[in-house]
Amino acid sequence: MGLVSGDLRRHSCGYFLHGVLAHLGACGCEVWVFETHADATPDSKTARLRALVPPPRWVSLVGVDTVGAVARVRAAG
Repeated sequence: MGLVSGDLRRHSCGYFLHGVLAHLGACGCEVWVFETHADATPDSKTARLRALVPPPRWVSLVGVDTVGAVARVRAAG
């Protein structure tokens, strides 16, 4: 499963995703996260989310055009 978001920090989306990512990981689902927000400064919530999605499944799409972003998501399967 792939999730694309620009709010992977102390934001309502980040708080919501924490429980979802924890549950999906415990179920054995392979989750990929694609972050998109260039101005988002990683914070403590970002660190907790990253701990639930180990590398290389946390991918930054910051600065990548639409065609490149689609290619990266497709390459992840």
